Amino acid sequence: VKNNEFERYAQYCSRRVVRLTHVLKKKEDCVGMVGPNFNLSADVNQNAEHMQIILFKADGAWARYRFLKNTAEKQKRKSHAISRLKKCQKWWELAHECANAFCTEKTQLEVQAFQSYAKASLELELGNWENALTTFTAVTDIFSDIQNASNDSTLKLFCREIIDDITPLIEFCKFNLGKIDGHHIDAETRERIINIYDNKSENLPTNTLSELKWRDKTVPIVHEGLRVK
Repeated sequence: VKNNEFERYAQYCSRRVVRLTHVLKKKEDCVGMVGPNFNLSADVNQNAEHMQIILFKADGAWARYRFLKNTAEKQKRKSHAISRLKKCQKWWELAHECANAFCTEKTQLEVQAFQSYAKASLELELGNWENALTTFTAVTDIFSDIQNASNDSTLKLFCREIIDDITPLIEFCKFNLGKIDGHHIDAETRERIINIYDNKSENLPTNTLSELKWRDKTVPIVHEGLRVK
């Protein structure tokens, strides 16, 4: 989130959820989208709009948590921030179920990584240093492997930002535990990441650019039209 404008981003997520809900309701095969409580379980409406609604709800809850945490002065406000984080974790659990039900293997892996990130943050807030350290370390390894294996410049930049955000949290957990070692993901998971993000499986043209170096700075090329040489 640019300039740490988490409240503004949470409002954006809410608007996107409303718009996607209207789009989903217009589909002929749409079910369970009547009334204030929508059915977003994994066994109905298995389409892109369904998944995006859940992801924006999870991201919106995360942004609310970060905003409340950054502005918390009283214990009541801190408790509110933790409740938002718990809500975020529930949305990511639902996203994980939906990803396993009707999404690609790449989406499943990315959702699993973000779910673990939210889980580790909740463990950190609750003072469960050992669990938080284990999960944060695994999440760092997963995002690092995604960054190295993926050919998407936007995703690579996003992974770097998350790793930079997690690194001080890992050190904080180690400080509270009085140790310097942690646990890492196993070789099987790392091999799975490499296979999923194999450059050959990306099906991208060979004459495309993912990033541009200019004045000792590396700028990612986000727009698809600018990637073609």
